[in-house]
Amino acid sequence: MRPLLFVVVMTLSILSVKGLSPSTTNNTNSCTKNPSTRNFLLAIFSTLVAIVGILGNTICITVILFTRDLRTKCAYYFIVSLASADIGVSIFVTSLKVDMFRHDENFCLGIEMCYLSVLTDFLFPIASITHLLVIAIDRCVAITWPYFYSLYFTGKKGTIICIIWLWCILWACLGVLSWETPSKTSITIIEENGRFCYNPNKYYITVMLSVIILIPTLIAFFLYMIILRIAIKQEKSIAKMLLQTFKKGYTEMKATKVVTLVFVIFVICWVPHFVIILMQYWSIDVLYRFSVIHPTLYNVITSLFNYVLPTVSSCANPFLYFLAGSHFQNALRDLIRKLRKKPRSNEDIMVLFPLLPKLSTTIEEIMKN
Repeated sequence: MRPLLFVVVMTLSILSVKGLSPSTTNNTNSCTKNPSTRNFLLAIFSTLVAIVGILGNTICITVILFTRDLRTKCAYYFIVSLASADIGVSIFVTSLKVDMFRHDENFCLGIEMCYLSVLTDFLFPIASITHLLVIAIDRCVAITWPYFYSLYFTGKKGTIICIIWLWCILWACLGVLSWETPSKTSITIIEENGRFCYNPNKYYITVMLSVIILIPTLIAFFLYMIILRIAIKQEKSIAKMLLQTFKKGYTEMKATKVVTLVFVIFVICWVPHFVIILMQYWSIDVLYRFSVIHPTLYNVITSLFNYVLPTVSSCANPFLYFLAGSHFQNALRDLIRKLRKKPRSNEDIMVLFPLLPKLSTTIEEIMKN
């Protein structure tokens, strides 16, 4: 764990301090400002969240890949791919925002890093919601048509994951081109009242957020409501019958509840952020009047929904996996036991998650109700 932590800290240091520091040719008066108290706190918070996100998602991927019971289930491969997207958010998106906070919300990097910032800002949120939609379809088929699922879904997980990432990369790259003039790029750095990496491609932003983000979010919401209702109904039947033959179905329902909780967190963390982005392109006057009339409230809202919650989303999922599912906890205990070469003990998991038993019991009681 200590070598991994060292690598993570060094990576973030290179990205946010050395490799992403403004060059002398691009240095402006805006980039010489010291950060305000708000931006200084956001920089510290974002750095800590990035480290936790990388560590947590790395542990999640390791547990799944080294646990046979989880590795053989199709849904957990999607979770591995989703965790990879969360790691990308921590390494690229969050680190670039840390550099921005260090310079009092001014983008003090070159045009190449501006392109990288725009691409990653599009790529990983698209990847997250696409994975959650695919997982919703996977859970729906697994619960409603288990025989069909075992025949046609389990053997095609690698192909599906490749298609997901190709789809996300395609849409992220489309954001670089101007939809008004396709032969030109739309990304630029403006230096008016500061220095900002700006993408004026509002038609792409509108189509992407509406068709690729918000509509799939609504579809996934209805799917999760359907499969969660089915899962609860089947769980009650299993509790009454207490048959060993239903053990596999019970495991499927536990996985369904976990990914449903992950989806809820995604909606809370990202949807308000997407709505604010749309308003910045189509209703900027409304936001400006609100910022003038209620400046403090405006700063709180923008800080919470634009910076805090999207950043937290990248590190929240691993905790949800381990808190909401005993199968993840057991897999983590077994992995730690193998590393220590000693019998399973509840003390093993306490090394990483000291409050896990109490929190897990509370979450499972809430989900049962």
